[in-house]
Amino acid sequence: MTAAAPALVAALLAQSGPELPGTALRWRVATPFDGQDVAELESWWRARAAALGAEAQMARVVLPGEEELAAGTLLLGYERGLLDELEARGALAAAPVTFAWQSWAPCWALGGDPDAPEIDSFEKLLDPALQGHVHLRSVTRESPEGLLLGELARRLDLVGERELPRLVLASYDAGTIRGATTSIDAFLRTLPAGAATIAPVRAAARARRTGLRVSWSLPREGFLALELAAAATKGTDAPLRRWFEERFASAVAPELAASLELEPTGALPGAAPEWMRLVESRRTGIDRDAAERLRVRLARLYDAAPPRGALPDPGGILDFVDTLLLTAAVVAVLLLWRRERRRGAA
Repeated sequence: MTAAAPALVAALLAQSGPELPGTALRWRVATPFDGQDVAELESWWRARAAALGAEAQMARVVLPGEEELAAGTLLLGYERGLLDELEARGALAAAPVTFAWQSWAPCWALGGDPDAPEIDSFEKLLDPALQGHVHLRSVTRESPEGLLLGELARRLDLVGERELPRLVLASYDAGTIRGATTSIDAFLRTLPAGAATIAPVRAAARARRTGLRVSWSLPREGFLALELAAAATKGTDAPLRRWFEERFASAVAPELAASLELEPTGALPGAAPEWMRLVESRRTGIDRDAAERLRVRLARLYDAAPPRGALPDPGGILDFVDTLLLTAAVVAVLLLWRRERRRGAA
């Protein structure tokens, strides 16, 4: 063997891809998952790095910025529409891959008498009886609640300038809005007794398993579901891109979803929990484009932070004003008609 042979062998191994032992690739992974999920994901990945053919350095990043869009980053678990927007900006190496669902439902913290309010519909969150008792994370680009409220506005036809304010379910003045980056787990842990919110069914089910008195319902509209997706950033080198294209969707994603108890896009595994079986047949996706347009409008309303009690009631004062204006118009027409009649008689 010549003196150049070892260098040649090393170069060939470096180009041979993730399948060869001892040549694990390394991702920077950015994910919006809660802290507990990030820790579990990191542990899961570390234990399987050799089999996966890639190592990973995890970071919780709720909304990717320029740093997270650097080459060599795996964006994991973000809402599909957000990644589609990044692709349209040219920030991704290829189209995102959807690998899980995230179904949301009305839920509440038990306490008081009665313990469980009747919230069998998302629309019930608009009930005046729940005014001041609905807690939400801030409606911004960092949280998906705005998308879900936008979808709810679309389905309930609350899209007009008068009707949309009814979706301002929480306010800063009332102390019922949390930071957009607050983890769902922490949010549910500190939800006051008797308070209602919307949350992923997975998070509510996990909260109950940990002893929290949190309940959730099957809404009449079905569970509003977001797509969770993954993508590689622009400029990621060829071996990492090949790993993502050839291994992520087919091998890594199903194991990852099962480990974190995410709702898979395919058939449920035999060991899937009961809540997941209930959700699977009643899950409904959202009209993402329409919901996003409404989210922008809702964010402005939440930024203004009007106290819920100060918002107009579309069925009350505004209808009265409309009726008053209509009556005035009718009276004006009658007076004009009477005046013209007198002129004719003269």
